[in-house]
Amino acid sequence: MEPGVYYWAGTAWQPMEPLTWSANGVKKEGRSSVFAYRHPEARVQITGGSPLFCYKFTEAASGSASFQNVVIARLDQKKDHRELETSSDAGAFKFKLGFTKERTPEITLTEVTPGVILISPKSPLSPGEYVLGGASLAISGYDFGFHSAK
Repeated sequence: MEPGVYYWAGTAWQPMEPLTWSANGVKKEGRSSVFAYRHPEARVQITGGSPLFCYKFTEAASGSASFQNVVIARLDQKKDHRELETSSDAGAFKFKLGFTKERTPEITLTEVTPGVILISPKSPLSPGEYVLGGASLAISGYDFGFHSAK
């Protein structure tokens, strides 16, 4: 596998797509920052609320310090885009500090080999749109959706 993020589709690993910024980009709203992303839903739609992801880091980013910053965050779904809000004191590079527990489900991280980790939520995800990534989640993450009613 090339460096990147993959999800288990039941029989094989499927690549995920990086987030696509909206033309609106980032805006400040009081004590928070709102990051906007194109499209109301991600192209990658998973089945089941307990997905399994594989994150393969580049050699330069491998190591336990890199994967300890991995997070899954729920996006707010709007009519024509999705948004991610974080407190202003967290900034784009310290996302874990700027989210509520409702927005970031607890995850299990398992190092398979140096630079390769498996990621899964500890509890099933609620239906919605999500992003998976490292410390710079707002500028480089991988989006996916889970909508049980579809």
